Amino acid sequence: MTPKSVILAVLCFGISLVIGVAILLYAWREPMLALLCLLFVGLLIALTAQRHNWARWTLTVVTLASLIVNWVLGFLPFQLTYGGLISAGTVMQVGLELAGCVLLYVAASRQWYALPAEKR
Repeated sequence: MTPKSVILAVLCFGISLVIGVAILLYAWREPMLALLCLLFVGLLIALTAQRHNWARWTLTVVTLASLIVNWVLGFLPFQLTYGGLISAGTVMQVGLELAGCVLLYVAASRQWYALPAEKR
């Protein structure tokens, strides 16, 4: 049975993905980038939920790398000063992504991903 921590992590990432796609569509006016993110990150989330450990690690690396790169390039600080829904959405998105990363590595999640294939 899937641990609650994994279910919550997948939920956090799913909501964060919807927020991120909305920001890309409405604030940045980047429909192709939004579609690519939806497909790529959505696939990683789905595979993570299906107990693919490599997908869990890839999703974590992609999430943390994108947060760092977007901060360094100034996209996150810009979105935080944008005001209104964009700022609030950005704060929620980052918070949900960080919560999702943590939840994927709590003890119950680690044990679930470590089970041999025949016990899954």
